[in-house]
Amino acid sequence: MLGRLLLLRCGPQDLPYSTSLLGGSIAASIAANILSLGIGTSTLAAVPQTLVATLVSVGFVIGMLQIRERTPRAVQTLTALFSTQAVLGVLALFPLRTLAPVFQQLAENPDAASTIEAPSSAVAAWLALGLWSVIVTGHILKNALDVHMLAGVGLAILQGMLIWIVLIPLA
Repeated sequence: MLGRLLLLRCGPQDLPYSTSLLGGSIAASIAANILSLGIGTSTLAAVPQTLVATLVSVGFVIGMLQIRERTPRAVQTLTALFSTQAVLGVLALFPLRTLAPVFQQLAENPDAASTIEAPSSAVAAWLALGLWSVIVTGHILKNALDVHMLAGVGLAILQGMLIWIVLIPLA
């Protein structure tokens, strides 16, 4: 079912209503995020950032569901969101590990950004996964909120921007 969700062939409504599955999905997503953020920063810094991002995501999704009067869909929607983000987060570890030396060089000397060369295949894979993550999240929100796919993708981008705005002080 998760593979079908990642391929946009089903929606959150096709997942079982299970709070334990939701809890596992949140835990897996948190673990994947900490591992991903830990590549570019310390694990100690990644933990609060991940927890705050998780809370923002939960609040955003529940808020959107309340606005559209679809709150009974919260468990399945959040399960879909966090389980797909966990998978995509683990997949992102591969290009991120290749890019880790580049991140380290940038952290040590931000002024050298224009002279540092990153492996183009790793950058392309990382960007493709990021784009696919937005599309998958948009698909989940489209189904959960009964909106057009473009609106779902717009809300996915809005959610991402909100997370970044909230996380800026923690960086």
